[in-house]
Amino acid sequence: MIQLGGRTFQLAYENKNGWNYEAFRERYSDILDRYDYIVGDWGYNQLRLKGFYREGNPKGTKDTCITSLQEYIQEYCNFGCAYFVLERIPNKSKSIDQALDHQDHYPQHKESQHKHKESSPAHTNRQSESKETRSHHREHAKHSRREAKEAHESMRRHHHQQHRAEHARKDRKAGRDSRNA
Repeated sequence: MIQLGGRTFQLAYENKNGWNYEAFRERYSDILDRYDYIVGDWGYNQLRLKGFYREGNPKGTKDTCITSLQEYIQEYCNFGCAYFVLERIPNKSKSIDQALDHQDHYPQHKESQHKHKESSPAHTNRQSESKETRSHHREHAKHSRREAKEAHESMRRHHHQQHRAEHARKDRKAGRDSRNA
């Protein structure tokens, strides 16, 4: 886990040892707080940071969703550059519902607890809302892990394609050099 400015990140992918905490800390700007992913790529010994949203985020466009990462790497980054992908971990701040639900974890006398539940439909609503909220958070985390895995697999395929293309260019050049000799 990486902590910076009250935000928590995890390294989702690293290519060619692109991750450098000190450089990231120096280049990081508050404008990146709104994004779900931050991509850092190296060119001419300079780190460039770009933010991306999770797929399905209403703020995201075709070009700013993490699913367009491969196109970004191919179009805007130096060929074969070192880069990394950080995923922002949402802060676990307590909502009012969670704080109210927290009282259920303290032991109470069984009779008073029973009466409270019967006499307070609001308590039942808070409890079911918090279960829905927890379920939503579990689904969101599952979806985030799936997106990160898909992005990682996509980057791995892209890296192998670049590697094969580089070898093909070298082979063609070696063939031309041998014919010219």
